[in-house]
Amino acid sequence: MNTETTIEATSDGEPNLYDVVPYESFPFDFTMPERLHAVGRLFGMAPPDFLTARVLELGCAGGGNLVPMAARYPKADFIGVDLSAVEIGLARDLAAAAETSNVEFRHLSIADIGADLGLFDYIICHGVLSWVPTPVQEAIFRPWPRRCSAVSAAPGVNWAVSAASRIIGSCSAAMILSTAA
Repeated sequence: MNTETTIEATSDGEPNLYDVVPYESFPFDFTMPERLHAVGRLFGMAPPDFLTARVLELGCAGGGNLVPMAARYPKADFIGVDLSAVEIGLARDLAAAAETSNVEFRHLSIADIGADLGLFDYIICHGVLSWVPTPVQEAIFRPWPRRCSAVSAAPGVNWAVSAASRIIGSCSAAMILSTAA
């Protein structure tokens, strides 16, 4: 484990609480590219092949969701971003332990993601929307057309509101994207 990672301070000098109390990072089946592919197909889209896709995870935490995907799909490319330097350190350690070379983790705010990351076939964001300030929420949704490789790319966003939020998040994102054409 990366014990050298330091806890960063926020703009008011207080410690970033996300660094102090890390988010538990696990795989979530509803974010898997093959599932997003299936949802896209149900909405009449032609999503990219998930076996060779470029996947972005917004708020990747310690990599517990993205690293298993990278191991499962060795021909795909994965990038995870997170505001917590501690979480990114844990994610990099997990990727190294799993010997996955097709996953990269960046210490970056969702609001600061630029064109340098490139375009993605699948963009996933879970467990983030309900916990971030409005400007970050807006950054999550605003750039879909600029981040996706094609109109048929499939985003998946869920939020903590109800038991059905996982399904609704994927379906509503597919509907939003399908109308962006």
